[in-house]
Amino acid sequence: MAIRSTRKARGISQEELAHRSQIERSYMSSIERGMQNPGVMAIVQIAAGIGISVTELVAEAGL
Repeated sequence: MAIRSTRKARGISQEELAHRSQIERSYMSSIERGMQNPGVMAIVQIAAGIGISVTELVAEAGL
């Protein structure tokens, strides 16, 4: 998943990204494992937590 690889490439732990994104860590884990499909607002929050735009996150996902 693009979120996991992007997060790891930037040296951010899953717990830290969840904190930065104001998302529960368990929900973040489910998103990264493909068990949950994040809503638009969650994607916006995650991209902000990583420090990239939504466009960049989507581009890295290959969508």
